[in-house]
Amino acid sequence: MRPGGADVVRAELREGRLAIGTQSFASLYLDVEWLDADALVEIHRLAAAGLKVILTRRPRQPGHHARGDYQLTLDSLTALPNVVAGLAQAGLRPVVSGENLPSYWARQTGNDTDFFFAHPKAAEVHYPMPFGFSRCDETVRRRVTLWSAAASADVELVFSPYQSLVLRLSAKGEITPIECGYHPPIPVQF
Repeated sequence: MRPGGADVVRAELREGRLAIGTQSFASLYLDVEWLDADALVEIHRLAAAGLKVILTRRPRQPGHHARGDYQLTLDSLTALPNVVAGLAQAGLRPVVSGENLPSYWARQTGNDTDFFFAHPKAAEVHYPMPFGFSRCDETVRRRVTLWSAAASADVELVFSPYQSLVLRLSAKGEITPIECGYHPPIPVQF
């Protein structure tokens, strides 16, 4: 979500689903420490219309000039029966499950679902980067379960040095790797 709730302002409820442009979602999942007041108002509008909202924790209002009705709006949102604290309470499951998950996104393309997984080392990036940080020699593995509306599959993600992964899950539960290789030069060592 962009600052100021720009995406949520364009959102509407269609047939019980969150719709933003051509994208459609069964619910809105919020796990944030800070939530802009304008975004909160828009989320409340959608939830009051019936959108299922998963609010994993109570967010705080950012900024030096607090909006006076923020806590009242948040209280009103959390009191709605379709606002819950977890996926299970919402009758949903995550699209990816497993231990120590790398960052990922998923996108439905026709009958298939594409999953992008960032290399786990990407989570360690911080600035300023120490000299030699980018060097990566080891292969990293993670076991995950991928879920779509039609199928699921247990997969071992094998991250070669410097590599992220894209996998396609078919409606029949078949996994196809999609080439996304990036092969940088080996970092210089002194």
